[in-house]
Amino acid sequence: MLALFDLANPNECYERRESVIPQQSLALLNSALALDLSRLLARKLTPEAKAPEDFVAAVFEWVLSRQPSKEEMAASVKFLQTQPARLAKPGIAFTGAYIIYFKFVNPDANTNENWWFGVSPEGIGTVGMLLNFAVSLLVSRYTAPPPDEVQELVESIRVPRGAGEASEH
Repeated sequence: MLALFDLANPNECYERRESVIPQQSLALLNSALALDLSRLLARKLTPEAKAPEDFVAAVFEWVLSRQPSKEEMAASVKFLQTQPARLAKPGIAFTGAYIIYFKFVNPDANTNENWWFGVSPEGIGTVGMLLNFAVSLLVSRYTAPPPDEVQELVESIRVPRGAGEASEH
C-alpha cells in the first residue's frame, strides 16, 4: 500500500520531489480503513452537532485543526443536505431491497425459481446499476447542469492539487 504513496527508502539520503498521483486519491476513497475511520469520526461528532454548520466546523477542527472557510462551509453544508436524496436513488433502493429480501427476510425463497428473471441476489447489482444509469440519463437530460462550484469541486477531487505531471498524460 505504501508503494502507491511513493514510500521513501530509509536507507538512502536524497531530496524527494512532491508526488501526488490520481491513484493515491482512488486508494484513499476506496480504502476500508478510510471508510471505517470516517464513520467513527461521524459517530463521535454527530451528537455534539446541533446543526449541519456545527458538524462541519467540528469535522474541520478535528481533521484539519482549523475552521472551514466560508466557501468550504457552504459547499460542505450543501453536500450534507443533498446526500440523503442521492442515496435514495432507485437503483440502490431496488438492489438493496432485493438483496435484503432474499438474504435476510426470506432466505428460504432464495432459489432461482423465485429470482427476478433468474438473477440471483449476488448478481442483481448489475440490474440496479442499469436502473441508476437510466435514471441518471433522464435527470441529466431534463435538469440544469450542476453549478460551477460543484463542477470545480468534483474536478479538484478527480485531479488533486499538486498532481502536476501525473495528470498531464
